[in-house]
Amino acid sequence: MGETNIVSVVVQRPDGRVLIVQRSPHRRVMPGKWSVISGHIEEGESVSQAATREVREEIALEVVVERAGAPFPVQVGEETLLIHPVLARAPADAAVALDRGEPSLPLDHAGGSVRLPARAPSGG
Repeated sequence: MGETNIVSVVVQRPDGRVLIVQRSPHRRVMPGKWSVISGHIEEGESVSQAATREVREEIALEVVVERAGAPFPVQVGEETLLIHPVLARAPADAAVALDRGEPSLPLDHAGGSVRLPARAPSGG
């Protein structure tokens, strides 16, 4: 098998918290695990375009891509996933409904959920 290009997006809010999602228990890769928003990079799509599309599709939020890191390979069985890490910022006026610090947003994959549990690490 060849490489599959995947974008992994860390979405940071102005207050420093980051979004993580719990993957559906029915997903092929890492079912039920907590992760940043991720998905396939479509043919002809840039890493930034893929990042904004995935966030929009998964949590209906428009973000601004700040920067992308160097891609790195992850082996899953016989398949190699080439992970493209991205840092994106949620705007201060983001339309995220918060309930006790957690957004209540529909995800595109059944059984998933979203949390805002952590502050981004500070410093280098």
